[in-house]
Amino acid sequence: SKEAEELLARAVKLDPNMTEAWNALGECFWKKGDIEGSKNCFSGAVAQKKNKESLRNLSIILRQVDGPSKHAAVIDGLAKAREAVALDVSDGESWYILGNAYLALFFVTMAAADHLRNAIKAYGRALADPRQAKNNPDLHFNRAQVLRFQEDFQGAIEGYTMAAALDPANPAPTQQIQALTDHCVRVADSIDHKGRLKPKRLAALLADLQKDTVSVPLAKMVLGPNEGVNLHAVIVSVLTSSDVPQVFLCVDTGGMFFGLSVYNMARDALKADDDIKIPGPLLNRVQISATRGAVAFLSVRIDNPSVIVVNGSALGPAKLVLSTLVATATGE
Repeated sequence: SKEAEELLARAVKLDPNMTEAWNALGECFWKKGDIEGSKNCFSGAVAQKKNKESLRNLSIILRQVDGPSKHAAVIDGLAKAREAVALDVSDGESWYILGNAYLALFFVTMAAADHLRNAIKAYGRALADPRQAKNNPDLHFNRAQVLRFQEDFQGAIEGYTMAAALDPANPAPTQQIQALTDHCVRVADSIDHKGRLKPKRLAALLADLQKDTVSVPLAKMVLGPNEGVNLHAVIVSVLTSSDVPQVFLCVDTGGMFFGLSVYNMARDALKADDDIKIPGPLLNRVQISATRGAVAFLSVRIDNPSVIVVNGSALGPAKLVLSTLVATATGE
């Protein structure tokens, strides 16, 4: 209320060392949408005494900055979250805020390999605190979103399930479970039925592919990155083109069918019947537990589609479009 705001402003003026009053005044400004005023209050509290509550709030506030200074503000927010963790490494809330800070940095830089991995580590430390693990559905949801982006689909489903249990009124986790399960079942079914290609059509595709004696078939690759080799395949069908990632059913030179997940790519950059070569393919075995039983298939992931050679020509940077994922922050 306005009266509370006036009392708190008077209190910090009389005694600037009252960090609790600074924090409470910052909350008042925050609730009425005065981001700059709240940031000044939390900064004032930290100036008097470095404390995890003010640092956490500063981290959140800085991530709400828009415009040209957003990138710098997000980096500053990450630094504040790290400081909060350093003050008390057993506090799960600070680790949760740190995980969200890394996630925010991913949004503005798309450096997935580093920032998402660090977010997962921070969320893992937050889960070690029973107060967070048992009471923060957003922690489970955000962690699940990152795991889904990393294509750890079973881990993502388990995270969504926990989020749904902690917040039954929120339909998002259950919707994500259903969408992810449907996706995996569809890809697995397409692979099992070989895209429902007619035998004559499949034989013709393989005859053309097997003229390539240099590329390495999936059967001879290992899970994870396969540096120094090319995967040669044909796109049999487009499974999803509007979601992230775009997913395709492919068959390689050895006649093996697999799912191809492409991130950061413009729509319609790839289509059915395209001949593709993928340098250093990242191979993953997807496996989830579904109502019909275990669902498993091989998937190749591409984060930088500009390296794909399509019908003899590199796709190129013109077809790059940064992907995003959705996180929640109501628990902050």
